[in-house]
Amino acid sequence: MSVVGNGVVLDPAVLFREIDEMTGRGVPIGPDNLRISYKAHLVMPYHQQEDALREARAGKESIGTTKRGIGPTYADKMHRSTAFRVADLLHEDRFRA
Repeated sequence: MSVVGNGVVLDPAVLFREIDEMTGRGVPIGPDNLRISYKAHLVMPYHQQEDALREARAGKESIGTTKRGIGPTYADKMHRSTAFRVADLLHEDRFRA
């Protein structure tokens, strides 16, 4: 059983790519062996853009992030009002707003 807990930030594109890779190797992925907390926060494309822009703006003072948006996603998580969680995917109106 693999569990993605509520303290994790999750990039859906990466998750789907990894699922495709595993199923391509013959490993079945489903509710029997993968659970994702509805409270896990989502990495959005704008988080990655923000990460890259902050690094570029910092120039020589950059901290060397991977530019995958992890830091900005955790920042949104702390702000709460700007964060998206897995549960928000179930509420299209909230997600679109």
